[in-house]
Amino acid sequence: MENVFKAINVKLKNDDLVSVETILKNNEIIDSDSDNFFRGLKTRLNLLAIYKDALQNLPLKPPMEHYYVSSSYGPRKHPVTGKYRMHHGIDLAGTWQENISVSADGTVVFAGYHGSFGKVIRIRHNYGIMTTYGHLAKINVRRGDIVNEGQVIGKMGRTGKVKGAHLHYEISVNGKSQNPATYIKIGRNLLSRTSLKGYANIN
Repeated sequence: MENVFKAINVKLKNDDLVSVETILKNNEIIDSDSDNFFRGLKTRLNLLAIYKDALQNLPLKPPMEHYYVSSSYGPRKHPVTGKYRMHHGIDLAGTWQENISVSADGTVVFAGYHGSFGKVIRIRHNYGIMTTYGHLAKINVRRGDIVNEGQVIGKMGRTGKVKGAHLHYEISVNGKSQNPATYIKIGRNLLSRTSLKGYANIN
């Protein structure tokens, strides 16, 4: 669980939160019948509950059901302007006007037209996380709306400065962009039967 939050650079502010490494170090060799063992076990179970609750609020699901990544996160040559610049999200292409769903519970902080991104929705989530959905054909929400994970918030389109229909999808933490593909990969790992084995090798 700790590796998940380290991979996406999200820090949980919780007075009861201690690292597993600290717990293991302090309880490395303890008699299983001792009080210290059970105190350590209780602490680890509480830690697990905190992380599990936090995971429910992370945007780990893709915003489209059917898609392929047409442009990845990182420096690239812009398909329209031809200039090299940082691509702060990923482009997801799929069926024309496919439903766009919110990746986690949150509040809509922007819904409207925004320059080269065309029709855009921005949603604020817990832990300083923001998701952005751009080039939409249709917007189904308004600023101030509270949205729930999986709720359809718009339709994929080609508004703004684009060469073809797709969704521009961004994730930022405290104003710093993150690779959405990392979040999606983590979400898939968590849903798989081998997810526990994959925690240490998320990247």
